[in-house]
Amino acid sequence: MAQAKYRIELRQIEVKGLNARHYFWVKTKVEPHETGEDSSNEEKVTVLGELHGFPYDREMDQYRGFSMGGDELQMPDRRYRVSAYNESLRLPRAIAFEGTKAEVDARWNAGHAMGVYVSKTRT
Repeated sequence: MAQAKYRIELRQIEVKGLNARHYFWVKTKVEPHETGEDSSNEEKVTVLGELHGFPYDREMDQYRGFSMGGDELQMPDRRYRVSAYNESLRLPRAIAFEGTKAEVDARWNAGHAMGVYVSKTRT
């Protein structure tokens, strides 16, 4: 039986009403999907996490809708659940890294730490 692969992918979704796209990172676990007696080339993908930068309104202390202005972006806390992966399936995407769970987790955690730093320092 083939081993699971872990990936960090760059994904995008359309921002409705703005003729724009929102890009975000996704951490996935990819397993071969076997159907019946014959093994197919299909893969079972499990989303393990998403990293986003969203427009943030400091006065209201909340995330808000996208705009074309110079919004301050913040990365939502891990407790803020975002699920844009399924919307991204029909649009172009890129695999940024593929490796073991430990390798992907190390890169993912470093990316998350950078997002926290950027949000905190309003960089």
